[in-house]
Amino acid sequence: MPGAFKSNSKHPGPLLQVIKELKFITDDQIKEAVRKHPVSMRIGGLLVELGYIHAADLQIALGIQTEEKSRRKLGEILVDRALVDEHVLAETLSLQLGIPFVEPEWDGIDRKLFAKGSVEVV
Repeated sequence: MPGAFKSNSKHPGPLLQVIKELKFITDDQIKEAVRKHPVSMRIGGLLVELGYIHAADLQIALGIQTEEKSRRKLGEILVDRALVDEHVLAETLSLQLGIPFVEPEWDGIDRKLFAKGSVEVV
């Protein structure tokens, strides 16, 4: 088939990943589109579509979630298993929920005010 895209792998991956590889769209453009036009998508599916995890990793994490009696959140399982970085999970959750992802600027925090609060490390 003339002009068909040929991937080097047996499984080309999610459509968004293929489109990114072809350089038709950037990560920033995808994130902006999701922010402007939120869709009802589960966090696992969104992580797969954005190329952060593989579908097989999602299935493993969902299996763990089903087997555990504590019913931990999927994101917690993915982070604990080092399948996704906590920062990536937080940013993807912000996209899913339609809220801005903001990282604190530690330079601008008033040290005296900060010292008045209690800090617990979990």
